[in-house]
Amino acid sequence: MIATLLIGLSLSGCAFFDNANTSTPTIEILSPESDAELLSGEPVTLRAAVSDAQDPLVMVAVTMTSDLDGELCVRAPGTTGLVECSPSLSVGTHVLTFSASDPDGRSDEASVTVFAGETDTGG
Repeated sequence: MIATLLIGLSLSGCAFFDNANTSTPTIEILSPESDAELLSGEPVTLRAAVSDAQDPLVMVAVTMTSDLDGELCVRAPGTTGLVECSPSLSVGTHVLTFSASDPDGRSDEASVTVFAGETDTGG
């Protein structure tokens, strides 16, 4: 009984039981704007601002996906908090989802809907 009590007391001050990281990353889509009309096959700039009060930004993974084209890119925002990539989109209406995940599994996401039309061939 005394040994059990001593073990319990010594573990109560252990950092293992004190998970102080309750910070969740946040993500804001900077580009493209919702309802933007884009050209299929042309690079489109996907840009987001990421913040996380607890974790270094280089430890946050940002994934940008399209419901039509799947995963478009995965980036780390670096020290500036900005992340960018320039994929092309297939023809159609896309829901673009930007998600930020920290090393503790906490995440945030934002979405915009855009339309990618066929390029004008000038014919």
